[in-house]
Amino acid sequence: MVMQAPATTTDLANLALDLIEENHALIDVESDTTASGKAARRAFWQAWDETLRAAPWNCARKRVSLAALEEVPAWGFDSYYGLPGDYINVQEIGDLVEGEQWSVEETPLGAKAIACDIGTPLDLCYTYQLRDIAKADALFKGAFIALLGAYICPTISKDDAIEAKCWRIFNQKIAEAQGADSREGSRRPTPDSAIV
Repeated sequence: MVMQAPATTTDLANLALDLIEENHALIDVESDTTASGKAARRAFWQAWDETLRAAPWNCARKRVSLAALEEVPAWGFDSYYGLPGDYINVQEIGDLVEGEQWSVEETPLGAKAIACDIGTPLDLCYTYQLRDIAKADALFKGAFIALLGAYICPTISKDDAIEAKCWRIFNQKIAEAQGADSREGSRRPTPDSAIV
């Protein structure tokens, strides 16, 4: 018998409920009115996006070349480069010289942008706001399930030991993912920067 990978939000929510030893299986996380369904629905996308931010996932990577905005920083940097609407965090900036500083910030006109001294275009590799569960890596799903379990545990199981187990699994999966992703490509060192 071949086991199917979790393919829906309900599959993932049920795995999180299994992890916290909750015996209620959801039929549809979007419409379930039980405490388990409501808790999973409330925390689902917050936990998903936090998992995306937690590691440089290959499954959620995009590359773009950005033109400089007309708006420029008041001081400290030469240029702003507007970030894509699906941006989660920076994985790599092309042509970045070691020690060169940059910052992700909001411009005075309200755009989310990278402030830096790199000339146009700015080549950016970033984590995007992946929403297609089928494209998510197995390690990503494992980390997400653990984080969702940690978030819903206080409401559902109210067991500190189970919640701590979820956090341990999440941190282990993130460490494992960073190692696996680093073996699937080379990374340039990233300077210390303020990332929002």
